[in-house]
Amino acid sequence: MNATTETTQLNDTNVEKEKSTFMWRTRIISTLFGVGVVFSFFFSTPNSRGINTRHSTNLVRARNNEQSLLGNNDVSGTPENVFDIYLYENRRGLIIGNNNQQRHEISAGKTFGGFSVKQTGYGQSYISVVADRHKTHAVATSFCQKSPINNIGTRITHTGYGGDYPHELNFWVQFDTLDFMITNKKSEKSRWTILNFVVGQGNGGGDNNWWYGAPSCTTEVKEGKEEHLVCETTNVGHYLVFQPDYEFTHRLYVQCRVGLNSKTDKMCTDL
Repeated sequence: MNATTETTQLNDTNVEKEKSTFMWRTRIISTLFGVGVVFSFFFSTPNSRGINTRHSTNLVRARNNEQSLLGNNDVSGTPENVFDIYLYENRRGLIIGNNNQQRHEISAGKTFGGFSVKQTGYGQSYISVVADRHKTHAVATSFCQKSPINNIGTRITHTGYGGDYPHELNFWVQFDTLDFMITNKKSEKSRWTILNFVVGQGNGGGDNNWWYGAPSCTTEVKEGKEEHLVCETTNVGHYLVFQPDYEFTHRLYVQCRVGLNSKTDKMCTDL
């Protein structure tokens, strides 16, 4: 064997070794790539609880953004202001639903944490407003001029102490729609809806009083002393009549009235 033949055989051997090494490297890299794909797929796919880790981060950001629209992000320690609404002589036949766009007004520099309608475990409904309480004339002016009530005295009334218009308010909130789902004695349900219902909280006579009304409402004095608010619903000729509780300024009672010219209030559960 000459020198040329020996060199050729050595070269062939080196080539085979390099091919073998390359193949093993390729297999290792392919294996690692496959594991990475599976790993990525596992953590980007909903798990057994239906939670998607990638989307859950976005949801947290979305909630924070939504909360920031309400006012101060830090609402810890901010009081919840409760305005109870009951059916007259039957507290458990009413469920209130709402649609709002977070339109509100509060005294400058004070914390606002949003508002909604809630139910207790006994089927009773109430309006919840998370907000600081600091009354100012500016908020009362906004309530009368910028809200849908538009400074018409007969469209609003109040609980507790107060005149025709509020002089100072802590805050006011607006419900684009306020739905009253009523169950009568036959277990039949009916929906009564008021548009652009506005609620504000003030302070009069040493207690927090509430102002409320809507464009479809008018005040009505009964027996020379009791001022009720009669609000026509989206169903023509159907009215909800609100009567304040003169013992508790955070409470309203609701009766129903049917007929364009009717002046007779009935328990809603009797209809």
